[in-house]
Amino acid sequence: MKLTIKESIETIGIVSIVASLIFVGMQLRLDRDVAVAEVYIARTESRRADLRAFLESEASLQELANYRSESSIGSSFPIPEAWINEENPILTEARKIRMELNVLAMDLSVFQTSLGLYDSEQIRELVERQFRADPESIQFALSSVSIHDSTRSLLESISKELDHRN
Repeated sequence: MKLTIKESIETIGIVSIVASLIFVGMQLRLDRDVAVAEVYIARTESRRADLRAFLESEASLQELANYRSESSIGSSFPIPEAWINEENPILTEARKIRMELNVLAMDLSVFQTSLGLYDSEQIRELVERQFRADPESIQFALSSVSIHDSTRSLLESISKELDHRN
């Protein structure tokens, strides 16, 4: 079967149209991923700014400590015993907020890793190092912080590994 010049040009045209449609589809997917990442990063940074504001004001920390002690929300999070300071509940609240800030920073790194921006082994090592020093805090992180599914899976697997080592 011999192709004429006209048929060859038409075939090349069809292939180029298909290739350009594939490229446009890939570009749309990338644009969507970037938009999702920007929203996720903005939400995380907003939450971190709110938490930092609590840390800057002793009155806010006291109000938060009073609220948690008077409501059921305070008992719903598993707080490691080492964090509790009965004489100064403000220190307990400050410790919880600092941990939540750390977890949000890790969550953002893990999310960016899921987008292919970081090496997953380095992030895993960083997260594991954080919780190796204070293994009880991993349960607090899993229960009290809104985190991405990939971060939750990573924390659960690290928790299991730390349990097996002990």
